Amino acid sequence: MKKTIILLIALFIGIIALSQIHFADSKKSLKINVASFNVGFCRMAKDIPNWEGRRDYIMPLVKYHNFDIVGMQEPFSFQIDYLEKACPEYAVAGEIVRDLSYPDIAKFSPKGIENFRRMCRNMNNPIFYKRDKFDLLEQGKFYFAPTQDKYELGFGFSFDAIRSCIWAKFREKETGKEFYFFNLHLCVRKFKQYHKPAMELLVKKIGEITKDNSFFITGDFNEFYSDEASTYLRELGIVNDARQVAKFRYGTHKGTYNDYTLKSTGDNPIDFIYASKNIVVNRFATITDHYDGIAISDHYPIVAEVEFLE
Repeated sequence: MKKTIILLIALFIGIIALSQIHFADSKKSLKINVASFNVGFCRMAKDIPNWEGRRDYIMPLVKYHNFDIVGMQEPFSFQIDYLEKACPEYAVAGEIVRDLSYPDIAKFSPKGIENFRRMCRNMNNPIFYKRDKFDLLEQGKFYFAPTQDKYELGFGFSFDAIRSCIWAKFREKETGKEFYFFNLHLCVRKFKQYHKPAMELLVKKIGEITKDNSFFITGDFNEFYSDEASTYLRELGIVNDARQVAKFRYGTHKGTYNDYTLKSTGDNPIDFIYASKNIVVNRFATITDHYDGIAISDHYPIVAEVEFLE
């Protein structure tokens, strides 16, 4: 009888230990690599050789550096189609504007530039994500304009282009963790007085869409860390700048814009990754890869290894 009791106690302890192991495993943290990459548009005939010379290096860079999810900025629809076809491991989230085709590019010359500008002011901000790692649950788009669901030039009606934000909700398949991803491209610095209204709208939309869930913001902000919109976003206290809070940083800490010269054109980055406060940033890198002197884009991609807190 005594031996039976001892065996039952040992069995009970074993069951508890196994359940604790299973519980701990079910709560294991999630680490992913989140990136932002302005891949550069191809907007007129003279851009075609540049695009054709660098397009086959974009997705290999994404794969080699193991981007799990990356917000891209600026590509026209034919560029997005090419990149997606070149790397079927990644799917694309976001409404894609198809207002200019590859053959159309060759038709434009400096004489027809005004007609060209009227046709292709609507910038794309696709989100590329690993299809085997994430489920796409929801997606949407809003414009940085008084009427957020309307295709228009935006606050002040003097933007250089139609600017928007693509957002999507994802579930990581293994852990079941869900998060939101906002990817944007603000207007050039010449119109930076409209950045803060755009940021105020972004914050409003984040509150409406995420309902306090985890989220990321990636994008080409076309402004510096100390400028008004970035300062406004940080001072709200809802996000951390991945570059600033990372435990380890690699790569140039100067500008992320290189103008296809393989060298930062200034001392201030204009591309950013922001993460909600419940996310830890372990590592951050600015990637300056090139191929035998061929610049992959006029921006350096940036990537953060992040970890979700329980």
